[in-house]
Amino acid sequence: MRTLEEIIEDAKDGQMPSHEECYYAMLTFEALMCFDHRALRNVVHKPRAYPPPGIVVKESFHRLKAALSRSPKEWIGPEYDPKNHDYQQMRKAAIRFYDVNKILSVVDLPKQ
Repeated sequence: MRTLEEIIEDAKDGQMPSHEECYYAMLTFEALMCFDHRALRNVVHKPRAYPPPGIVVKESFHRLKAALSRSPKEWIGPEYDPKNHDYQQMRKAAIRFYDVNKILSVVDLPKQ
């Protein structure tokens, strides 16, 4: 598979990336978005517990640079590849955990 940068540049030039390249590129960008979103929330809501904003920006830049220089499938890695059975098992467990917590957040439990 081509690097993420090659896929993007070809798309900008009017070429159509393969379905698999688009699939893994989307997963890569979703992961990058989650990293940056979490980092920004932490800088805003817990500024003393996390690195200064300048370091957070540098980390974001280095993550993007690393992602652009590798194939999206390589950057995601086998442990986060949705085609990996173990990943699917962990995802199902995480979804169940999230669903239980969502239910508990709306249940009015008596105070002790």
